[in-house]
Amino acid sequence: MFKLFRNKKVMKLIVGFVALSFLGGFVGSFAVRSLGQLDEPEPQENDFAEQLSDMIDQMEDDLVYYTSATEVDPDNVDNYILLGDTYYDIAGLRSGYYGEDVTDYLQQARDSYTTAYELDASRKNLMLSIAMVETALSDFTEASSYYESFLAEYPESFEANALYTQMLALSEETDQAQEWLAKTKELAISDEELDIVEQLDGIVNPS
Repeated sequence: MFKLFRNKKVMKLIVGFVALSFLGGFVGSFAVRSLGQLDEPEPQENDFAEQLSDMIDQMEDDLVYYTSATEVDPDNVDNYILLGDTYYDIAGLRSGYYGEDVTDYLQQARDSYTTAYELDASRKNLMLSIAMVETALSDFTEASSYYESFLAEYPESFEANALYTQMLALSEETDQAQEWLAKTKELAISDEELDIVEQLDGIVNPS
């Protein structure tokens, strides 16, 4: 369940790595977007602002829809996941582009993902979603517990190792971040993954 933005045409115009200013850049299959692979001209500043505003308005409408869906069918895991995705996506945009305090959005995202995981613990990738939100909330202890639980079962997951490396760097666990950066690099195969490792190196070893 690595989260992907649903409006890809618009998102590829405005997101390189999701919320680069939001958290120093989330990495992994959740976050990867390349600004260098556009099929159309990049928008002018006014067009960008308008598209961004329209997207957030649509996401706010989605929040109402998914919230209602969870009330109508409280046992449907997918509704909670989509609700959490939307809260998290809005948080990244509002924080990254408007500089807003998005604590409430992040807490709602965490609660939605947690409910989904409680309903269906077989959806292991929800642990990564929860960990990412806890990282955004600077609750590194909780984030670590979810990352470590996931990695205990899937130690070869590039995405999980990359995200954990980033969290360790953000929490100023420098030695551990260096150790995990090395592990993540060993797992990188594709050019995309190698690019992520390079970005991680910049976070772990800022110049």
